Amino acid sequence: MSPKLTSIVIIPYTIHKEKQPFYLFGLLRSETLGFPTIELEEMEYNKEDIFRLTEDYLKTELCNYHDLVITYQADEQVETTLYLYYEISMNQLNSYTLTNSKIWFASIHEIINSRNIYNIPITEETTIYLKSRIDLFEDLFVPSIYYDGSHSKKIMFESLFGSPKVDGVFKFYDFFTAYDKAYTAGKNIGNSGAVLRYAVFTDDCSECTVEKYDDFMPLSLHDIPILTRKEYELL
Repeated sequence: MSPKLTSIVIIPYTIHKEKQPFYLFGLLRSETLGFPTIELEEMEYNKEDIFRLTEDYLKTELCNYHDLVITYQADEQVETTLYLYYEISMNQLNSYTLTNSKIWFASIHEIINSRNIYNIPITEETTIYLKSRIDLFEDLFVPSIYYDGSHSKKIMFESLFGSPKVDGVFKFYDFFTAYDKAYTAGKNIGNSGAVLRYAVFTDDCSECTVEKYDDFMPLSLHDIPILTRKEYELL
């Protein structure tokens, strides 16, 4: 007989299908980012109760995303924790401006390698669990994640099409370089800046350049500050 459940961990994922398909996983944002978790009261639950509770939770937390479809895929019980996998279908063009939402969608690269979205850290528990189940998600390419920064007068255009080419290539940066670019650009025109986040379809490298528009995909933008450097260093 299985032990009584004490918590549910939700693994919501979506397949970003524009250009080159890749996985993104929904993480709940607080001071850190991690898979959404529901703590259960000490009582008996049947599967129908659990599915209803979980799907209602996802509908609430993802309510800002357009054309939302939530589909149960699988479950796994580990001791007293039930892991539930849901595939999320949504309007990807709507999602890049929704970093004010409680759930942010992270790539495999961000969860396992950089362990940040922007400079918001991803919990160790989230990284460990996904690494232990990575064989379930090896069928699609894993893009690298890079950033750029600009001021608000240019930000919506660049969030869709990238910054203008320099010497015939699109250039992307690490988060802090992009943050400094956004801060400087906003300060120079007396306006706000924002950091742009991209999936880049190339091998991971310290300095990233690509030649074609099809080689990258805008994921999200966020006004600065996200976390100041001092706040980040205190985490």
